[in-house]
Amino acid sequence: MKLLLSRLITILFICSVSFTYLGHRTVTGEELSQHEAHSSIDLVAEDSYPSADSRSDDSSLSTDASPEDSALSTDDSSLSTDALPEDSSLSTGASIEDSSLPSDVSTDGFDFSTTTSMEESVDTTTPIESYEPMDIENAAVEAVDYAFYTGKPICPKPVISHQNIPLTENADYTLEYTNNINPGTASIIVQGINNYSGTVTLSFKIVNVKLSTRCNSYDYTGHGRKPTALLSGTPYALKNEIDYTVSYKNNRKCGSGTITVNGIGKWYGSISCRFNVSLKRLTLNSVTSPTNQRMVASWTPDTCVTGYQLRYEINGQKKSIKIPGGNVRTKAISQLPKDVICKVDVRSYLQQDGKIFYSSWSDAMSVKIRYRYWYVTQYESTTGNQAMIYAITDRYNRLVLIDGGYTQDAKLVRSIIKKYHNCVYAWILTHPHPDHIGAFNAIMANNKDIKVNRIFATKVNSKRYRETARSYDDIATYDRFCKIARNLKNVTYLQENDTFSVWGLSIKVLHGWDSNVNNLNSHLCNDGSLMFKISGATKSMLFCSDTQREMQKFIYPNHMSELKSDYVQCGHHGNQGLTNYFYSLVDADVAFMDAPPWLLRKNGNYDAYLLKDYLESKGTKVYRYDGKTHTIKII
Repeated sequence: MKLLLSRLITILFICSVSFTYLGHRTVTGEELSQHEAHSSIDLVAEDSYPSADSRSDDSSLSTDASPEDSALSTDDSSLSTDALPEDSSLSTGASIEDSSLPSDVSTDGFDFSTTTSMEESVDTTTPIESYEPMDIENAAVEAVDYAFYTGKPICPKPVISHQNIPLTENADYTLEYTNNINPGTASIIVQGINNYSGTVTLSFKIVNVKLSTRCNSYDYTGHGRKPTALLSGTPYALKNEIDYTVSYKNNRKCGSGTITVNGIGKWYGSISCRFNVSLKRLTLNSVTSPTNQRMVASWTPDTCVTGYQLRYEINGQKKSIKIPGGNVRTKAISQLPKDVICKVDVRSYLQQDGKIFYSSWSDAMSVKIRYRYWYVTQYESTTGNQAMIYAITDRYNRLVLIDGGYTQDAKLVRSIIKKYHNCVYAWILTHPHPDHIGAFNAIMANNKDIKVNRIFATKVNSKRYRETARSYDDIATYDRFCKIARNLKNVTYLQENDTFSVWGLSIKVLHGWDSNVNNLNSHLCNDGSLMFKISGATKSMLFCSDTQREMQKFIYPNHMSELKSDYVQCGHHGNQGLTNYFYSLVDADVAFMDAPPWLLRKNGNYDAYLLKDYLESKGTKVYRYDGKTHTIKII
């Protein structure tokens, strides 16, 4: 029983010591005395024990000793249960409930009581040790040097750390800004709080940097437009990706885009400016009136757009049409008033996000809407024989001649030229037979007052022509032509598929002297003569000159679809010329036969009358030599 009691006392004493030393804090003797006065545990046994006065001096616990003397050691002899008198009592300042005793220990004869608990008597919130706050000046601070002026308060956040551990705003420090709106020097006041004290003042410059782009508007491309950022108004040479970065917004579609410069490194803040993304202005390349009452406009296309709007103005009245398709580059408008000025411009449009965007109008161009027409007149030879004399004229009294007949017809031809101011714009010579170029040779051999701008002729193979010539070929006429042509610089020799234009009247060669002609044994000059077609806006005429049926098999493969014409000059004067099938392909309304009456007689040696009868049976009007001139209109 004594052993158990001794252990109990030891446990109570250790608990008291542990609370006394709580938090590494030294308890003074005075504190122990005060604590002892408020709290005690009396152990009273049923048997009588010696009084406290009879205890030996070395077994007492004095609270009056100095801090050094009052240090309690578990090795002290006063803690030995053998030294305690049987009636002694121990004041501990702690309470013990009965339930803390071992189950086999009886509490009979003991009185456990306390006036207060340990928790009430010991102040556990007392700081472990005193702590001095660190001066914020000793912290590492990273801050910007410059900021972009925006007209609003600028509040850059410095990065503050202590021993590489980041500090937190409003937990370790607070920030205050001064002079941080207008350009100049601004300040940041860092105030330490809680575990930090003191202040640090930082400064940075607010710079009024101006942001702009090279252009206010950029062409829409279907991709993002990224104009270069231009910075001005600052003495500092800012560098992209070192002092700032550039970002863009709303720059892929038509409308207003934004470019933003964001400060990095030593620069803080961002500045922005706007730029426009719009459809580029088109270039109108040409406006022509190639045919009657028709206008054709041509422009450089913009493949990014939805289509185009063409606007034209005639006599103060404006009209416009929309043309879908970004790849379209031309537009023709027909049935316009004749002989008027038409003013034309064009712009593009784009359908995007339910809206329609338009480019600005192109520069305008003007054209006179022409009503072109030409007269083709057949003249009869003054010799009473077959020949070929045709004049093509236009409304402006300009002249084109085709052949000219015999030498004796030179006077007639001169009189025609004189009506047109002694000027021949073009003279077409189909082949060098005397009934075709005799008048030309006579006029050009002694020409003093007639101006001929251009001469077109078939290119004769001189060697083959001489080898196969017959008496009616009259080589002397060919030699005179060659002598004249050698002294002229305006002679052009035509071949199959050559094309040229006279005042908008297009001319295409369907046949000329070629290798097929060289392989013939006779009639080379006739079969080597020019076959050509003249075409206006709506009407055309085929000239066959003296081409004969031997050449049909060479013409059909390449030009059968081109033979259809409104008017036709019959080959070889209608005599032993081209077949009825050929003329059925031409299907002309009017046919010209350069044949006098004797050539058309049925009892003669010629078959021209057969062709005349065939054409008239098909409803074709036939003009022949009958003492009159015959004229048709090409429009």
